[in-house]
Amino acid sequence: MRDLSIKKKVRSLILTLYAAMLVALLGSLSLALHQNWQLKLQSSQNEMARQAGIGNFIIEHAVINAAKALGNAQQSLQKTLANGPLSMLKAHEVLQFHLDEHNAFINSDYKGLMLYIDPQGVLQARTDHYPSERFDFSNRIYFERLREHPEIPFTIGPLSKAQTTGEWVFHVAVALRDNKNAFHGVLAQQIRLSDITQDLARYIDTSHAAQIVTQTLDGHLALVYPPRLITKIGNGGINISYADFARRSSSPQDAFIWPAATGQGQRELVVGFELSEHFHLLTTAHRAMSDILQSFVKESLFLIGMSLLALLFLTALFVRLSRVYDQFAEALHDSFSDALTEISNRRALEDMLPRLLRDAIRTQQPLSVLFIDIDHFKHFNDDYGHDGGDMALKAVARALQGCAKRPLDFVCRWGGEEFVIILPHTTEDAASKMAEGILQTIRQIQLTDGHGHCMRQVTVSIGVACTVVALQRQGEHLILNADQAMQAAKQAGRDRVVIAHRPKQH
Repeated sequence: MRDLSIKKKVRSLILTLYAAMLVALLGSLSLALHQNWQLKLQSSQNEMARQAGIGNFIIEHAVINAAKALGNAQQSLQKTLANGPLSMLKAHEVLQFHLDEHNAFINSDYKGLMLYIDPQGVLQARTDHYPSERFDFSNRIYFERLREHPEIPFTIGPLSKAQTTGEWVFHVAVALRDNKNAFHGVLAQQIRLSDITQDLARYIDTSHAAQIVTQTLDGHLALVYPPRLITKIGNGGINISYADFARRSSSPQDAFIWPAATGQGQRELVVGFELSEHFHLLTTAHRAMSDILQSFVKESLFLIGMSLLALLFLTALFVRLSRVYDQFAEALHDSFSDALTEISNRRALEDMLPRLLRDAIRTQQPLSVLFIDIDHFKHFNDDYGHDGGDMALKAVARALQGCAKRPLDFVCRWGGEEFVIILPHTTEDAASKMAEGILQTIRQIQLTDGHGHCMRQVTVSIGVACTVVALQRQGEHLILNADQAMQAAKQAGRDRVVIAHRPKQH
């Protein structure tokens, strides 16, 4: 039916339009999220480089201050050595004087101890009290390095837990030698991790802080931030596998994305770094890509939420549009279909016939019409009531639809017990054969009443009219000619086919 075809096309159009708008909405959202993610990733890399730079600056500042204080104390103690052996008390007094003088001059916030370690690696003096406990520092990396390498002016020791105070510290150390370059021990300045992290907190938003690590030239840790990560040192908890890559970089400061293998599998880190060439320190700051992604999702919730609302609104709009159209299409279908037999009605025929005639005129192919009437239909109503008549009408309608199967074949109820079939591109012989087939099919119909008893046999009379349409009005006469042929079939005894102007007996 034409209305069904139109309904399918309109529904397809609605779905296509909805799909196009859905793709446009989701595409716009994806593009916006992609661009925002690229900006987020770039800003995260810049932030990691900035935090690494801040950490490196603070470490350098602490090392420079410690080196100045140690240099002053070194000169005083070397002068004392020139006049004789160095006593523990004298060493304590010199260390305390220079540390106090240095802290007062620069107003330093770093409160680490200054130590004197004798040539055997035993602690002889410290600035917080006298006399000092006799701790053994002979295995300290900075002590061994300064003792074995006279050419090294100073060195930086790794992060460790101080024997003197129990705090996490790293040391800046210088060798103590006399005018003959004989080794007389080491002066070391403690730099407390707590002082460094307190300084870092002034410049870094701790809610978005990275993990900051500073390494010495030989790869030992000098700084770990935030302080809670200190408990992971030595058990592989701090991943610094990217350190060599950063050292080989052509730029002293940059950022990159690094794949890091963990116990939970593979994950990515956003790493920023700064290399201090003078002190041979590498400071890196990194955040897990998953943390940045989580932050990005939180920042994008408003955009995603608005897009979802737009999607819901769009879906509701098209659902409503589809329902309205369904109601309209249903009303249109009801107006063009027969309520009892559920096939097209006469109004549908009046709508379809002009189009079929135009096609026949254009193609100059024969157009045939079958006019069908149920024989003795009144007896069905008289014998079985109106329900019996309705059963006969429905059965005939189904049989006609089963016989006229081609896409362009048109079957409708003309009115009462009469039906019409329009057969485009069908010759008179072909239409006649179809009519004969309809007769045979309807003869085989067996109806039963509500009690299961067989009803009377159903037969029909069929009139056939065929022509090659030259004019619109010529085609309109076909139905009248087929009707007249059907009347001739009824007068000839019913249950037969008559071709217009050529009665055919059976």
